[in-house]
Amino acid sequence: MRPIWIVALLVLLAVAAARADERLDPAQLVGDWQAVSGVNAGQKIPAERLPGKVTFTKETITLANDQGKFVFNYKVDPAPSPAHLDMSIKESPFGPDATVTKGLIQLKDGQLTLGYVTGSDKYPDKLESTAGNGMRLFVLKKAK
Repeated sequence: MRPIWIVALLVLLAVAAARADERLDPAQLVGDWQAVSGVNAGQKIPAERLPGKVTFTKETITLANDQGKFVFNYKVDPAPSPAHLDMSIKESPFGPDATVTKGLIQLKDGQLTLGYVTGSDKYPDKLESTAGNGMRLFVLKKAK
């Protein structure tokens, strides 16, 4: 019976190690990113409406689009997968807004995917934008 418990323990440890490797390291976000695609409530966002460069520091996300420049304060909880993202508007053409928007963020195979539902106080279930959930979802790649 002992060998079965040892094998089971080894399997559990391997699964736990794999989950730890999947966790987002917030330090990997720092730098310039380029928007690849975007979806708003299930509808593709036209390329000309996507932000060009998106810059992450340890504490802020800065981007510009056809409405102007936006700076968001953000925090990441890397424990869940995808990681939880909390954002608030520090600066925008419409002024600051301390309301915290909850979203998800994931870095996988060199692509950064983030999604959020404006005005929601709950984290989305998954990184998927549909008409029903109203999520804004963006895929970014590291700028060269």
